[in-house]
Amino acid sequence: MKYSEKRKKSMEFKKVVDTLRDGDTLHFKYTHYEYAREVTRSYKLKCYANLTKGDYSYSYSIWNNIAGMNVEQFTSTGIDCYTYDMMSTRTNYRFPLYDLVVGNIEPKYKPKDVPGFEGTLEALEGLTIK
Repeated sequence: MKYSEKRKKSMEFKKVVDTLRDGDTLHFKYTHYEYAREVTRSYKLKCYANLTKGDYSYSYSIWNNIAGMNVEQFTSTGIDCYTYDMMSTRTNYRFPLYDLVVGNIEPKYKPKDVPGFEGTLEALEGLTIK
């Protein structure tokens, strides 16, 4: 795959990441080689909001079932991650964006159903009860 193709495919994943807000979780799958065999695993990209001097910035972490890594930066074709073990040894890993398969987004706050209400959530927000 040419570098331009990798960048183009990576931009699709980055567009999805840009839609994440505080507490949202993006599920994705990643296939790589482990001990000379192909392995596909599911991961979660979690988004956290940081408020500094009135501006929001977002930080991210990637989790499997039991362990996680902090996201250091998004590059044009990858996600640079790191973690520290209990002996303060840093471990780095780069997830190639063009190899990640996007799953669903799990929002932090799920909309609640109101019994007996038929309509849109936007109409519900403007509803007042007297």
